[in-house]
Amino acid sequence: MRTVRSILLAFAAIAFACRSPQPAPAPPHPSAPPRAESLPSTVGEALLLRADAERYDGALQHLARSSDATTARHARALSALHRVESADVRGAIPLLESAAAESPLLAPKLLVELARARDAAGDSRGALEAARRVIDSHPESGASVEARLIAPTLALRNGDPFAATRLLDAALGVPLDTFTESHLVALASDLDALHKPGLALRVRRHLVESYPRGRHFEQTFARVLHPEGLPSPFDAMTVSQLASLAERFAQAGHADEGLELIRILRGRNPKGPAAERIRITTARLLFRLRRYDDVLMLRIDPKSPYVSELRMLRARAYWRLDRDKEFLQLVKATIRKPPSAQADAEARELLARYHATTTGDHEEAAAIFGALVGRGVPGADGEHLWEEAWQLLLAGADERALASLDRYLRAWPDAAYTANALFWKGKLLEERGDVAGRDEVFARLVRERPYDYFTWRARAIASLPAPPGASIDDAPPFPDIATSPRLGDERAARAAELAAIGLHGDAAREWASLAQAYTSDLAVAYRHADALARSGDANRAIQILLAGFRDVARHGASGVPPRFWQLLYPRAKWEAITTSSARREIDPWLVAAIVRQESAFEPGVVSGAGAVGMMQIMPAEATRIASSEGAPRAIAREELFDPAINIDIGTIELRGLLRRFEGNEVLAVASYNAGEAAVRRWNERRPMGADIDRFIETIPYAETRLYVKIVLRNRHEYRRIYGEGESGKLQQVMRGHPTRADEVRTMNDE
Repeated sequence: MRTVRSILLAFAAIAFACRSPQPAPAPPHPSAPPRAESLPSTVGEALLLRADAERYDGALQHLARSSDATTARHARALSALHRVESADVRGAIPLLESAAAESPLLAPKLLVELARARDAAGDSRGALEAARRVIDSHPESGASVEARLIAPTLALRNGDPFAATRLLDAALGVPLDTFTESHLVALASDLDALHKPGLALRVRRHLVESYPRGRHFEQTFARVLHPEGLPSPFDAMTVSQLASLAERFAQAGHADEGLELIRILRGRNPKGPAAERIRITTARLLFRLRRYDDVLMLRIDPKSPYVSELRMLRARAYWRLDRDKEFLQLVKATIRKPPSAQADAEARELLARYHATTTGDHEEAAAIFGALVGRGVPGADGEHLWEEAWQLLLAGADERALASLDRYLRAWPDAAYTANALFWKGKLLEERGDVAGRDEVFARLVRERPYDYFTWRARAIASLPAPPGASIDDAPPFPDIATSPRLGDERAARAAELAAIGLHGDAAREWASLAQAYTSDLAVAYRHADALARSGDANRAIQILLAGFRDVARHGASGVPPRFWQLLYPRAKWEAITTSSARREIDPWLVAAIVRQESAFEPGVVSGAGAVGMMQIMPAEATRIASSEGAPRAIAREELFDPAINIDIGTIELRGLLRRFEGNEVLAVASYNAGEAAVRRWNERRPMGADIDRFIETIPYAETRLYVKIVLRNRHEYRRIYGEGESGKLQQVMRGHPTRADEVRTMNDE
């Protein structure tokens, strides 16, 4: 052994001597000695490792041995679910069974996953048993909804078509939302694969009729209109049913599909009342699609029960096509011989708006609006009275305008146009030199509508204090969301347990079940909204808060949790927004403000005009917009449902508008809604000049007028809530004021 060792050492010495000389190594940099990577101590820390499957699995195994019983139990449940995600269904089954037994609150969710794992392993009978355990033992749980949606397929795979039919009845009874829609679409596909096309068609018909706002509507509708090997259920519907369904489609942004139903009806050669119903429905759909020439092609039968509406649709079509002579003839003829009081009022209102926006005869417009009020037709929330005041102001009749504004404020102290009336009364008083009067009116506006668009403008004009934070000390209290007896319900406890292991979507479904049972409980509604937001469904969270907490959003309150405002103005898809905004040097708060107004952060929304997704991109324009940065880039419609792609294209379009309008954000925002050509016409007819408030209030399109105000308000609210000071060119533009420009202070919400 010693000889061998000597030979080896000799060879090593020769090799060392023969190698090229190397520089001496640098002395080691002083540093801490290497140490083993620390393992997470909480489930929350472990969840941060989910992108790395190996590290995540190791972290869960470590936590499963924790001395804290809750941490260990949660880790074992997540480890079982991780096995399912990793397609290790045979390894997942015993872990799911064990975790369900030791975690009663998590059991419904774990049993649903157990059903899926057993099905994937070929045990359809065991899968159905697990699903039925959830349905029978936890019928009110959110997991039972999921179990009902997979049970029909499991029953068919288990060879029990009669049970499948019964279970399908239950599945079609679940509340429809984005989650259940996607599961029902998958169920229909499974039924097709199991050679049950009739049952699949039944599911698709249910989706089309009951959830036309769904992301999968268009392809589902096509499968119902032309089902393979089966008659379309539309063929058996009555005229009334099809017409009503067509109008519902149009309201959900699918007027083209509505016209498909009209084609079915026309193929039946209807007569009499049926024909008239088809005609009015067609007119409504064509107008929604902006096919104004086609609206004018429709014949009007003077004996039709829909003659008034048909005339007004035709009049609006003439107006949109700039055929003023025909418009005036039709409207005035309706006023001379109105078929009804409602038709008379509608025709007069249309004529007033024509004078207000097209001829600029504001005195005439004010007179017509005033006459409507005198006839007892004030409009929704006193709109006609507000319009009378506004038209008088534009006509320069300041004293009469002030009198009308006071009439409005007395009659409608808390309505849709109250903030408008207060703001413009203050502006008129200032123009008369009555600064004290202005300050008194603005103080009321700030007190009653602390977060309104007009309040922001009043603060800028009168150098009023910065807006309040989350709460207003002397305001009525925020609703009690801490002591509801419903918070002791098992579903609330289950939601908390699911949220603790990061299953926020499942937690939201538990709160949804509770909210459906107790519709007026604001504590439940608030937690439902919070869970939805954490699960990524900012859209429904906003809807819930606006429905249940309207007064807080409008007037403020004391004791408002900061989270309330974050839910109302979420930073959903924030990484996509900031990345795209930084690339184009656009304020990300402005992009967020537009997204909130365009889609409320719902990636699957489709407008009546066919615009898609977060920033409502028209599919026909997507490729042009995306390619405008130089490199050709083809964009398919389906890609627009991807939030990151949609936001990227939207910011490209917004950046282009900002450049073409030389950085004027008001004109760019208006163009994003109404189109660049329309905004240029408005600005040529009535240049923005110094009084930005007057320009915005005279935007001819009511939708765009409101859109601009809401987007600007949204951005201001984002800055208030998240602590970002007001800056940028919008501040410079909005600072303009015809009488006290030098006194307008710089807005700063920090």
